[in-house]
Amino acid sequence: MLLALTQPSRSSDLSKLSLKGYRNTPEGAVFIPTALAKQSRPGRVFNEFFFPKFSGDENLCPVKSLNLFIEKTRDIRGSTDQLFISFIKPHQAVTSSTIARWLKQIMEAAGIDTSVFKAHSVRGASTSAAAVQGVTTKDVLNAADWSTDLSFVRFYYKPVRDTEFAESVLKTTNNTIDM
Repeated sequence: MLLALTQPSRSSDLSKLSLKGYRNTPEGAVFIPTALAKQSRPGRVFNEFFFPKFSGDENLCPVKSLNLFIEKTRDIRGSTDQLFISFIKPHQAVTSSTIARWLKQIMEAAGIDTSVFKAHSVRGASTSAAAVQGVTTKDVLNAADWSTDLSFVRFYYKPVRDTEFAESVLKTTNNTIDM
């Protein structure tokens, strides 16, 4: 959920994150895409997926959670390079549907009405929260990999009441899930 909140991507994009393109930096974690994204078209440049370190509550740090997840799945991972793998044998890469189901389960656990809000709602919620907190439209568009603000304004922007992108999103939550 932290990755979905701090990098507003589709579940299909999250399912394609590969350890082949993964590296830690002093600022956070970076994934270089190794597969085409859903919205890819000829000549389009791949945007990297950047997950910044969170300086607030370390339980909300996506980089800490990501590194813990990689460490805990190392022994069952085998030759699978995809970041997200099944915890059920054989431990293979999961599909975007599985990631969407996981997001929905976390939303349900947080008390969110999943008959109204779906896994894709995380994308709109995080971009809206960032915009309300003062993140520029340009930065929101870059984070979500949108070329114009038309999609954001028409389909995703849902003003919320609650001040840089991932920091502002993580500051709006008090919920944690222990690993």
